[in-house]
Amino acid sequence: MASDEARAVIDEQSLATAYRRLLRDGEVQFDLPAFHRPEVPPWLQPLFDWLSHSGPVIKILFWAGLAIIVLLLLWSLYGWLAPVVRGWLGRPEPQALMQIWTPEAAPARVLLAQADALAADGAFADAAHLLLLRSVEQLEARFPGRLRPSWTSRDIARVPMLPPAMAQAFGFIAGIVETGIFGQRPVSADDWSQCRSAYETAAFGTAA
Repeated sequence: MASDEARAVIDEQSLATAYRRLLRDGEVQFDLPAFHRPEVPPWLQPLFDWLSHSGPVIKILFWAGLAIIVLLLLWSLYGWLAPVVRGWLGRPEPQALMQIWTPEAAPARVLLAQADALAADGAFADAAHLLLLRSVEQLEARFPGRLRPSWTSRDIARVPMLPPAMAQAFGFIAGIVETGIFGQRPVSADDWSQCRSAYETAAFGTAA
């Protein structure tokens, strides 16, 4: 018991000695400098003064901006999902979107002339692709934002804005283009003739 008390006294003395040695060590900092709040530069002071008195205004602007962003996101999401949901439910398109599209006569004749020029050089696949590409461009111009970048030509052929004859022609031409350009199957003169006839019938009501 006495030895334990002696050991405790020695430990306390050792601890006190080590503590005094630590205090004498100049490399250890015990006194921390007082914190001084940095001063606002004079040229920023008016802004800080305005912010300090405009707390409610800033909050209103923040929540209003956030609400606008959320509404824009919801509107964009609605435009993308609405046709899909209506398709699942079997509901028709709203009356405002039930307009149909057929190529205008003059641009259609110019397009056919350009495609015929490609076909005359034996580029039957390019001629069919031109009919398809320009038709998509004209449809997008007529109904901006209604066609999605992820849609294939076959998806576009099923949009409600195309009348049955145009949808059938569009789907047929899309099939030829997909197998000819993307499937690497040669497009023959007969294939091109059928594409041209389908487009001409859909555009003008009869083929030449």
